[in-house]
Parts: sequence; structure tokens; C-alpha cells
Amino acid sequence: MNTSTETPLTEQVTGVIKQNWNIFFLAILIVSMGQLSLGLIFPLLPWIQKDFSINQSLAESLIVSYLIGYGPSQLFYGPLSYVYGRRRVLLIGLFLSILGLGLLLYFHDCFDLLILARFIQGIGGGCESVIARAMLHDSYKNKFFLSAMTGLSIVSAFTPIFSPIVGGLVNHHFGWLAVFIGLFVYSALGYLVLVFYLPETLSKLRASIPVIPIFNYYYALLKDRYFLSYTVIGWINWALVIFSGSLAPFVLEDQLHLTSENYAYWSIVPAIAFLLASWLCFVLRKSYGTHHIVFIAPVIQLTVVVIFLLFPLTLFTVTLGFIGIAIAQALIYPCSQSLLLVPYSNKFGTVSALSGAGQMVFAAIFIFIAWRVHLDNVHALAMIVFITAILGLALAIIGKKSVASASLENG
Repeated sequence: MNTSTETPLTEQVTGVIKQNWNIFFLAILIVSMGQLSLGLIFPLLPWIQKDFSINQSLAESLIVSYLIGYGPSQLFYGPLSYVYGRRRVLLIGLFLSILGLGLLLYFHDCFDLLILARFIQGIGGGCESVIARAMLHDSYKNKFFLSAMTGLSIVSAFTPIFSPIVGGLVNHHFGWLAVFIGLFVYSALGYLVLVFYLPETLSKLRASIPVIPIFNYYYALLKDRYFLSYTVIGWINWALVIFSGSLAPFVLEDQLHLTSENYAYWSIVPAIAFLLASWLCFVLRKSYGTHHIVFIAPVIQLTVVVIFLLFPLTLFTVTLGFIGIAIAQALIYPCSQSLLLVPYSNKFGTVSALSGAGQMVFAAIFIFIAWRVHLDNVHALAMIVFITAILGLALAIIGKKSVASASLENG
């Protein structure tokens, strides 16, 4: 597990690209479809709220309904892909997701049907992350697997931070419906690429789905301190990114009076910070090891809390705080995911499905509760960042002292 931390960065990157480079980039394409379905929507929320004359909490249901559909469906896509193959299950799921987008475009003037269409899109999209990770596990059976997983995790975390740039600009010039049209076109073109170029990566299919052993293994994982430590770190930090991403347009456009175009340009700053921090993550892994990096992010997050609470609400302080959130996410998310998944390599699909399902459901519940209790300002965000930092630090300590104990015979 520590091999990649001892391998030079250039060798890690070239090794991942040389070995099954097509699978790696197709996995990035697959994951990007789901992440764009979140990140592109954040800057649209204030405008959808105004067009339908609804409150801020109801506008957020476009995010929540997608996550509720996306999360639990992963528990089924993972096991099904072992029986019917990664390719077939992925293409069916993506078709359902594109169908949901099509329904959204057709019924774009009815908000209730928008929510239903987003839910259907989420159910189909649940195949993306879990099967993309499983494809990498099928294809990288050596020291470069951890690097490939880290790269995919960086893309997963970066896309919701980067995509508001595109969503904001398109919304400013063409309206929010044009963003969904663009997402539909991108997903459809990506689907065609996968139809023609994605091979089956699973070498041997199973005859049936061992339902009872799978759920027994889920139960074993939920009692495993190592699994819980690093998966919950991923959950709370992902929820923080989704919440801060959905809050940002309301703070910047409604409270600081930025236009949607200027908001899009503002989004470039945390995106660049994330990219630089992702490079730093690779460097620090080589010098200090993956375990130690997860301790750095909480310190950065506590600094963000100080900025939000002690300084007045200005564009500069908000930008500085969001830069800190982006840097912390770039460091902690890929490392926590790598530490989570590698020890359970023999049950990778099951572990990935449970972790991914919990991540999306947790984020959906968290956002729903946050908006219900009116956590809709920078001070509320500071409180959430503080809780995330303290929990992350505690869980990192527990994880470092724990061993992955879930029995491999249970699944």
C-alpha cells in the first residue's frame, strides 16, 4: 500500500498512463458525467428559484433529489456488474440517467417534474462512480493502482469545484435551461464514446449474485473501525464541498451582489487552488506518506473558520475561505479514498458501493437538514467547517490506529 508513496511522481503518472491508459481516461469520462450533474447546477439555483418563485430550500431539492437517487442505487450496480459485466451494467445505468435528463428538458416548465427527473437521472447515474472504480481495479493489478485511484478521486473532487465556472457562464448568456441542454449533449456524446470504445474489464463473470453474503459483508464493514474512519472522513468532506458549492452562489450573488458571469469567473480561483493542492498532494505523499496528509486538511479547515468568524463579510474574505476549503478537499479526499479502498482489494466493488452510497445519501440528508434550519450564511458555513475539521481529525487518529478487520470470507 505504501509503494506508490515511495515511487517518483513522474513514474507514477507515466505508469498509470502506459498501463491501460484507455481505461483510465474512460473512467475519468464516466465519473465526470455524474460530477458535472452536480457542479454545473450550483450557479443555476438562484435563477431557478426566481423563475419558479420558490424559496431557497426548495431550489436545493434539485441537488437533494439527484443525490437520493444516486446514492442507494450504487449498492445494486456494484454486485450486478459482477454477474452481467461492467460494460453492460454501466451502459444501462447511463441510458437511464440520460433518459432522466431528457424528461427534465421536456418538462422544464414544471418544477415538481424537474425534481422527479433529477431523481431518475440520479438512479441511473449511480452506476458511474462504483463501476469506474471497479474498472480501475480490474485493470491495475500492481503498484500503480493506488496512483490511478488517487487520480480518479482528484477528478471526482475537482469537477464540482471547476464546473460552476462553465455553468455560471452558460447561465449568464443563455439561461439555466441551456446548461441542462449542454449536460444532455455531453452525456449523450460520452455514451456513444463508451458504446464504441469501452471494453469489458472483468475477466470472469459470476453465475449469480450472492445476496446474503454481500449484505453480511456490508454489516461486517459497518462494524470495522478502519472502514468507518476513512469512509466517514470522505462522507463529511464531500458533504462540505456540496454544501459550500450550493451556498456559494447565494452568498456571492444575493449578498455580495455579483452577477452570474462574475460568479463564474470567481469560481476559477478556488478551482486553481484545488489543482495546485492536488499536485502538492502527490508530492507530500512521496515525502510523508498518505496517512499523514489526512491530518493536514483539518488544520487548513480550522484556519478557514477563523477567517469566516473574525473578519467582515467581503469578497476577499469569502474567496480566501473558499480557497482553504478547496485546498483541504484536494488533500484529504483522494488520500482518504485510497486508504479506504486498498486494504479491501478482494472485495473492492462491495466496499466502493457501500462507501459511495453512504457518501451521496449523507450529503443529501445533510443539505436537506441544513437548508431546513436556515444554515444559509457564511457564519453557518464556518460552524460546519469547524465540525468537519474536528471530526476529520478524530477519525484520522482512529483510522491510523486501526486495522482493516472485516473478514474477506463474508462477501
